Formats: sequence, C-alpha cells, structure tokens
Amino acid sequence: MCYFLLTELISRRVGEKSLAEWLTDFEEASFAYGPVNNIQEVFSDPQVGANCQLLCTRRLRRAYGSDAVDFPSKIQSLRVSQS
Repeated sequence: MCYFLLTELISRRVGEKSLAEWLTDFEEASFAYGPVNNIQEVFSDPQVGANCQLLCTRRLRRAYGSDAVDFPSKIQSLRVSQS
C-alpha cells in the first residue's frame, strides 16, 4: 500500500514541471542526475553518436535477424601502485 501511495505522490510532483525545468533545478545538485530517455531519444542524441557509443555489427544482424545495435563498453585500465 505504501509503495503505491508513494509512487502516486512522486508521479504527481514530477508532473508539475517540465523536463527542462527539472534539469535546471538539478544543475546545482550534489548528486548525479539525468533524464531517462526512450529508445528514439537515445538514437537521436548527438552525444551518443559523437562518442561512438552505437555499433551495428554483422554478427548482431545475423543473431537477431535484423539490424541490431550494441553499446560497446569502454574499459579503462587502472594502475595500482603499492607504497
């Protein structure tokens, strides 16, 4: 019961402002934030293309029978020094 009540209260509050207004409000926040995008918004985001975050491969096309998209991971190595 509390979960549904809390969800309803949060939904109402979030609906009081536009996404642009929430993003402006959070600019000074001390925590990470960002919008949750739908698939169309992900593919149209210029930053995703600029960072080469989308990768279409023949392997994925064969595996799924149609165009498929992979989000390649970028793993940075960490150098640990012992004193």
